Amino acid sequence: MALILRKIIEDDLNMIMNWRMMPEVTKYMYTDPKLTLEDQKKWYESIMCSDKAFYWIIQFDGIDIGLINIVHIDKINKRCEWAYYIADTSFRGKGIATLLECNIYDFVFHELHLNKVCCEVFCNNEKVIAIHKKFGAEIEGIQRQHIRKNGEYLDIVQMAITKEKWHNIRDSYHYENIEIENYLPIQQIDSSLCLGQSCSFTKTITEADVALFAGVTGDFNSIHINEIEAAKSIFGKRVCHGMLVASYISTVLGTALPGEGTIYRSQKLDFVKPAFIGDTITATVTVKQCMKKNIILLETIVTNQNHETLIEGEAVVKAGN
Repeated sequence: MALILRKIIEDDLNMIMNWRMMPEVTKYMYTDPKLTLEDQKKWYESIMCSDKAFYWIIQFDGIDIGLINIVHIDKINKRCEWAYYIADTSFRGKGIATLLECNIYDFVFHELHLNKVCCEVFCNNEKVIAIHKKFGAEIEGIQRQHIRKNGEYLDIVQMAITKEKWHNIRDSYHYENIEIENYLPIQQIDSSLCLGQSCSFTKTITEADVALFAGVTGDFNSIHINEIEAAKSIFGKRVCHGMLVASYISTVLGTALPGEGTIYRSQKLDFVKPAFIGDTITATVTVKQCMKKNIILLETIVTNQNHETLIEGEAVVKAGN
């Protein structure tokens, strides 16, 4: 089974419009819209200009079968909402819900670095509520008679899962990683920074990296250099220099965000877990506050290939003119 999530394109609008007006889809939605292609184009233009919502076509073995989204992305409070529908009912009951739920949590928590994923479901949609519960989402409240549809007032269940809970339970589920086309390419940016703007740098740390760093800094601590001595430590093997791992934050700052001309003012670092030779680490920098002209506060985080946080902290920099 090949399930992927691909970004929507303008050519999808007619298909999405027809899906959204299908009774089998609208029965789970708040509204029963009568859409036009002109409406769809306006909607498409609005979401393409926004960093608050991402939409993908769900594709199964090359067939477009539904839509999934992450919306109301709040980069300050680090939360979002998500929803999806399978328009082609012949594909329901094939385990797709499991793949979507687990992979969207991984994407939100590991790629977007958010802390909470929320969703809303009609109270009478017991099957979807049960699926969300199965994968760790909890009911946080019920909005009584919240939506009026077809002359009837319906209750809404509010559900959510946090990053901490997902990390505690994700290893108990067995699921394939699916391809999710990323809306967040790494790119050079100009001086007009936005809150929540983010860039990353990824590298696999080699034995040569550790040896060269030791030579440049003079830090030949045996825990980094000597296999026999390092084996006696609490880690059981050689550990990469913490400042080597942290240095990749500077790579992002100087080359991507804010970019050329950036001057470090300060850096706070909390070392959470060690990195080992062979680990693939990702340093991510996110704009947290524009303090005054050209002075930027950024969240800085380094994770490994298992999406574990190795280093977290904050940097203050002066952006280049």
